[in-house]
Amino acid sequence: IFQMCPAHRHGKLLAFTPAVSVASFVCLIVPASATVFAGDVPTKSFFSHFIGKFCYDFDPSNRNVGELKLTMSRVEKSNGKYPASGKLIFLLFDDEGKHWKKVRDSWQESTCEDKESSASDTVMLSLPEGKQEMEFQIGVRQGLRPRFWYFMLASCGVELPEPLKYRLHTQNSNWDWQREFSFDHIGLYMTFKCVFFVSAVLAALTLKASYRQTETAPIRLIEHPYMKLLLLSYVTSTVSCIFFLIHQNAFAGDGHGLHRLRFLGVVMSSVSNSSILIIAILSSTGWAITNFFLPHRRLFLGMLVAVGGLTVLIELHSAPEIDESTKMSQYQSGPGALGLVLKIFVFCWFAFQLKTAYDATSTATLRRFFIFLGIGISIWALNVPVATLLAMKVSPWYRYKVVTTAELVARCFGQAMLSQLFCGPLSPLSCQNTFLPPERFEADGGGW
Repeated sequence: IFQMCPAHRHGKLLAFTPAVSVASFVCLIVPASATVFAGDVPTKSFFSHFIGKFCYDFDPSNRNVGELKLTMSRVEKSNGKYPASGKLIFLLFDDEGKHWKKVRDSWQESTCEDKESSASDTVMLSLPEGKQEMEFQIGVRQGLRPRFWYFMLASCGVELPEPLKYRLHTQNSNWDWQREFSFDHIGLYMTFKCVFFVSAVLAALTLKASYRQTETAPIRLIEHPYMKLLLLSYVTSTVSCIFFLIHQNAFAGDGHGLHRLRFLGVVMSSVSNSSILIIAILSSTGWAITNFFLPHRRLFLGMLVAVGGLTVLIELHSAPEIDESTKMSQYQSGPGALGLVLKIFVFCWFAFQLKTAYDATSTATLRRFFIFLGIGISIWALNVPVATLLAMKVSPWYRYKVVTTAELVARCFGQAMLSQLFCGPLSPLSCQNTFLPPERFEADGGGW
């Protein structure tokens, strides 16, 4: 249910790896999208232009739960009436089957009358003579459940005497400082804050433990490549949360946020998860534990690059607010499905290599290490099918934050599990499998 009134208005990094450095440059070309949508009105006489979507909360008492403000402004100063002829329509659709789902697939082919009849509400747009800008304020009420709302501009034989710009600002009115967020993103700020503190604490404890010396030689655990990879995972995870928190804090203030910084946070998150995956695969072969040979290393590196690259590319081309679907691209798209298949293949390879390394080991402590490694990585790897199942089964208005929370929890578990294995009593790290700088070989008695 909408209430509308027209009104006049006057207008107003650090790179840890080469991959992150490249991603920092790629961030410069990421298009920004938010709950403030802005653009140019197409100049064709007949067009259908998708603006974006937003999820509003609900209130059983049928009070206003949100609002949106649409501002139409002239690019150049003029006094003529706009449009001179025809209809320029702002269309709003809720996610019911008789509204948005009915017209989504046939949007380009359907007539103006079909669009208007299927819309939840329509607003005829015009700029009177002498007006440079016009604002339309709309209140939203719904009492059954949260809903996604979709916003469109449609032209039906409009005569375009001059170009126009639009700006659409959507808000969840009852959520105080989180009012700028779509309902499916509300609450994620506190989630990222909790994960930041957990990652920072685990990183500090792991760093402290990694500086202790082993019983077999006067070297520190931090000298081992696995500890360096694990600390890289912690650092990138913590920095990723910082970037997301800065973005969301800015988003809460202006409805735009810092989307390039958010994308860099996604890259950091991908590096963190990839570091866990690299440790799992390398340790399953016994590399830098019982031997220094990595079988099929080109295939291994190729799969890691493919998984990480797909994750970043999916995020690069996925803008949740301007996507016409509520599906999560990482799990419910073609590239996302390919990434999932690669991850499953990597896990199968991990299991095979781990069984081979276990059979080739006679030491009881190492065997227990491989057993707990297999159990821990298996639990961590369950985040892939679990997240996929959640993406398909959870209601769209809860889906994004539920799946994101599950991924963050899985990452923290994987990091904590590896910290315990490499710094605990079952740790296989020693001077015999630690790579020391050449100048320290004689001084510390280390080697390969």
